[in-house]
Amino acid sequence: MSLLDEESVKVIMAVAVFAGIVFLLFSLFSPVFNVADETAKSYFESFEKAVDEVPSSFFMMDNGKDELNFYLVYFGNINSFERDSVRFTRDIDGLDNVICVCSEDGDNMVCNYCKGMDLPVRFFYKDDGQYAVDSWSIGEGRQIKLNKDVEKYAFSG
Repeated sequence: MSLLDEESVKVIMAVAVFAGIVFLLFSLFSPVFNVADETAKSYFESFEKAVDEVPSSFFMMDNGKDELNFYLVYFGNINSFERDSVRFTRDIDGLDNVICVCSEDGDNMVCNYCKGMDLPVRFFYKDDGQYAVDSWSIGEGRQIKLNKDVEKYAFSG
């Protein structure tokens, strides 16, 4: 009977080792790292630091991939808008003067990294000389200068 107990222990140990190896291999090769989400999170953290150090600048590098894009998006006090055939939507959270870093991965636009600013944010588009007041978006690959006065943030790029 002691031989049967010893065999049972060996079988249990073998099954446990096999299950551990399968789990480790699955963890190694499964797609748990989301490039779009992690990049947006990193850009958002950089943006928060730039806002804390105004006057400053902020830049999101163009990764060269058409299917993966990043935007700095000012919603103001609305939850959704469309610009240049791109729909930007954020969660309803009760914040005012909301600005987000959004990622577009194929057909999926995600605006998970957002913050409510203490003042409205205006944007001056240097290429066409226009001010955006209510809501706006800036794609990757543009240097954005951040400034602040008494009644608003003034971004340009």
